[in-house]
Amino acid sequence: MEKITSDRRHFCRRLLSAGMLLGVGCPQLLAATQKQQKHKFQMDAKMSFEQVFMFGCQRPVMLMKALRPQIGEEKFMKMLKETSYKLGEEEGRQMAKGLGDNSFAAWVAKNKEVDYFGKHVNTGHIVEDTAAAFEMRVSECLWAKTFRELEAGDIGYACVCHRGSAIGRGFNPKLKLIRTKNLMQGDDYCQYRWIVEA
Repeated sequence: MEKITSDRRHFCRRLLSAGMLLGVGCPQLLAATQKQQKHKFQMDAKMSFEQVFMFGCQRPVMLMKALRPQIGEEKFMKMLKETSYKLGEEEGRQMAKGLGDNSFAAWVAKNKEVDYFGKHVNTGHIVEDTAAAFEMRVSECLWAKTFRELEAGDIGYACVCHRGSAIGRGFNPKLKLIRTKNLMQGDDYCQYRWIVEA
């Protein structure tokens, strides 16, 4: 009888200890589990890069196409180019500020970096990398593909490509982009040749 009572006490003490531990620890455990769960807006959409681009561009392009005749062709394109240029310059300034360096070497190093996103939306290679010039050629561009499929290459050029030279100017006012070929305008590749103006 004494052994059964002792076993019961031992069992109750353990049960009570475990219960207290769970009672005290459960809110923290629950909170940690909830922190790991993503909000539905942050869940993977299960879309390809191509689908994301088409989804993201289609409606804005439709809107711009509808606005174009109301504003007038020349004024509309001028507005797009000026706005994208200003945004590009600011992006370049912020990039240089973030790096703490706006030299040509820093610009080249930044343009050589290809992140996960870049690998999936562009295909290109370096043609020249010297102290005087840095040139890349892009043979595939998801922006060009998307805007051209939407029959809006001119809008894509004004919004996306025109911004390119502005980023360089914002990064360093002496940087100059020389571009004679552009996928968005129907060429077989994009040329990005950067030099430093004297």
